[in-house]
Formats: sequence, structure tokens, C-alpha cells
Amino acid sequence: RERSLPGRTSEAGQTMSAFISALLKTPAERRLASPPLLRDVQRLKVQFPNFSEAVDVLARATALANLSPTTSPKFAPLLLVGAPGIGKTEFARASARILGVEFHVLQFAHATGSFSLGGLDLQYGNGGPGWLARTVGLSTSADPIVLLDEIEKARSENHDPCSALFSLWDDSAAAFVDDGLKFPLDFSAIRWIATCNNTSGLHPALVSRCTVIEAPAPTHTQAAEIAKRIYASLL
Repeated sequence: RERSLPGRTSEAGQTMSAFISALLKTPAERRLASPPLLRDVQRLKVQFPNFSEAVDVLARATALANLSPTTSPKFAPLLLVGAPGIGKTEFARASARILGVEFHVLQFAHATGSFSLGGLDLQYGNGGPGWLARTVGLSTSADPIVLLDEIEKARSENHDPCSALFSLWDDSAAAFVDDGLKFPLDFSAIRWIATCNNTSGLHPALVSRCTVIEAPAPTHTQAAEIAKRIYASLL
């Protein structure tokens, strides 16, 4: 791909050449995390009592992975639906800590096209690899948690920022072709979590690829316990 780059003197060509050089310095094969202890995952229910249903999904994946300790826990994309401020992002972050994997966030409110995730052909002035290739491609592991925050707020007149997910959230992820790179990368081990306030603006076919979790706001008692734990961690 580096040898075939068109117009290497252009800014896009130079950016792509620099990215490929960095990519070639990383190993072609990346590590997968070993499964955590089931009790550690279930402890998330204490920290996030209003996300108990989501914790059950992680616990089932962990229990299955522990049948063969070399297996990395996998689960279908989690779509956390609920009002702002109930802890969706923090739950995703805590899940990554428990699973012992990297954590990456893409704010979909700022995504303006499919190239945000999947790259853009170099024939365009701002062409190049997408966010996913740049973030996961240059990391040390292949199975991070990727959080797509406020996924329903992605807006674009010409290119749907969610379009790349139709491939990334099915078997095609094992050979996902970034439009800038033009060669396949295996993103099948990524653990996806998306958040939204409601699903009304999302394509039904995309929602069907997810495990949809309706996360309620914490009760008064739960909120008090959460506040105590936050305060203790700050101290």
C-alpha cells in the first residue's frame, strides 16, 4: 500500500505514509486479554446497581471464556439506553478495567461521516485512515472496549457516520477494509459498547445487531450508595 500511494507529496499522502510506517513498526498479531474472575465481574453490580442487566451479559461472556482460560470474553455489541447522567460512560470504563483491556471513546455527536470510523479515500483532500484504524491499529492489543458515545446524535447530510458499523458489527469485521488504507484489518475481537438516550433515530437493522439494555436512573437509595463510593475514591 505504501508503494502504491498516489501523490505522496500531498498532505493526505504524507499523512498516510507516516501512518503506514508507524503501523509497520507494530506486530501484525496482537494479544488478547485473559478472562477475569467471574466474581470480579459480578462486583460491578455493587458499583452500578442500575446496570445489573448489562453486568449479567458480561458475566455470561466471562463464564464461557473461563471454560478455556486462553479464550478472551466476547459479547454482542451492547447498546445502553437511558437518560443522560446515569453512568453509562462510567460503566463502560469500569467494564474495561475489570476485563483488563484498553478503553477508547468516540464521541458520535462530533462524527460527521462514515469516514470517522472507516476512513476516507485519498482522492479527497482530507482522506486517510479512519479513527478505528488509527486508534486500534496502533495499539498493543486487538480486543479493547470501544465506546461509541451518544450514537443517536451522529449527523451528516451525505454520509451516515453509523454506516461502517453494519460491517464492524457482524462477521465482516474479521476483514474490515478501511477506505483510506485499502487493505483488511481484523477488528473481530473488539468489544463494542454504544450509548444513546433513545433508539428512535437509529436504523432498526443496526439495533438488531445489539444487545439492547434499558438502563434506568438509580433509585434514591442506589444514588446515595454510588455517591458514597465516588466520594471514598476521591478521598
